[in-house]
Amino acid sequence: MATGAISQFTLEGSGIWYFARRGPIEPYVRGGVGWLRQLSADQALYNDGLVTNTGGGVKIWLSERDHGFPKRLALRLEGRLAVRSGTFTLGPKSRIVSSAFAAGVIVGF
Repeated sequence: MATGAISQFTLEGSGIWYFARRGPIEPYVRGGVGWLRQLSADQALYNDGLVTNTGGGVKIWLSERDHGFPKRLALRLEGRLAVRSGTFTLGPKSRIVSSAFAAGVIVGF
C-alpha cells in the first residue's frame, strides 16, 4: 500500500446576491469558481484542477440601533455545495462533491 502526504491550495473568487429584506430576514445566494493545485510532499507530483461552489443562506438581524454597543447584531446561516475536479484520484472518479454548513454571528461596531 502506497501512502504520502498531499498539500492542497486554492485561489477562489465568489459573488453574492442579496434579495429584498423582509423584516429581520435577509436571504442571499452565492457562487464562486477557482483554481486548485495539489502537490505531493516531495514536490515531485502536482495536479491542477477547478473548484466551484454554490449555496445560499440567511442573515437574521436581531438588533440595529444608532448608538450603543453593538450597533448591529445578526446570525448568519449558510449551506454550500462544492465541486472539485482535476484532482489526484485512486479510482474512476474525476469529480468530488462535498457539502458544508456554516453559522456565524455578525457584530457591528
